[in-house]
Amino acid sequence: MRAPPVRLTTLSEEEQQYAAEHYEVLTWCMRVLRISEDDSGLAALGFLQAVKKWIARPELHSQSFRTIALWSIKSQMSTERRRESRRIKTISLESVIPGTDNFTYGDTITYDNMSYLYRGVSKVALEVKYDVKIPEAARLGRVPSVEIEMLVGFLGSSHKTMHLAYDEAKTANSKVCNIRAWVKKSGRKDINVYKYGTDIYLEKVPVKKQGGKKKDDNED
Repeated sequence: MRAPPVRLTTLSEEEQQYAAEHYEVLTWCMRVLRISEDDSGLAALGFLQAVKKWIARPELHSQSFRTIALWSIKSQMSTERRRESRRIKTISLESVIPGTDNFTYGDTITYDNMSYLYRGVSKVALEVKYDVKIPEAARLGRVPSVEIEMLVGFLGSSHKTMHLAYDEAKTANSKVCNIRAWVKKSGRKDINVYKYGTDIYLEKVPVKKQGGKKKDDNED
C-alpha cells in the first residue's frame, strides 16, 4: 500500500533541529542538481519536505537522507516547471507577431473590441482627440532617424530655417549624410542642407516652376 503524502506544514521542534543539523545536505543537492540562487527558495521547500518525510516515515531510513532530499528537491523543481509551462504567458500588444511584416498583436484588435482593453481599470491611460493635425512624419510611417522626423516636421511648418547642433564633428558628419541621402531619395527640391563644423543648417528654398507662361493666342 502506498504511503500517504506528507504535507508541508509548520515544522515541529524535532524537524527544525534536524533541518538545521543537516543544512549542508541542501547546499550539496543544489550543487549536484546545478540549481541557481534564483531557485534556492524552491530547493529549500523540497529540502523541508524531505525532512518531514524522514521524521514521519521511519521506513525511509533504509536509504540515506541525502538520497531522500535529492529526490524531494528534484521533484519540487520538476513540479514547478510543469506549473510554469501551464501558466498563461503575457505578451505586449506592441510586440511584433512572428512571421509578419511588423504587424503587432495590438493591430489585431478591432475598434469594437478596444473597450475590452480597459475593462476593470479605474483610470484609463488613454486620451482621444478629433480633428487634429497629423504630423508629416506620421504619414511616412517609420522614419529612419530622429533627424529625419524633425526634418519632415520642419518642412510641414512655417519656419524658413532649422539648426541642428552636435557635440562632435564625427556625429554631425554622419547625420548630415543621412539627411542628404533622404533628401535625394525623396526627390526634394525645396530644401538646402549645409554643414559647418558640428552644426547642420536646413533652409527652405522656393521650387522653380517648369516652363514659362503660356502665350495667349489673342496677343499680338
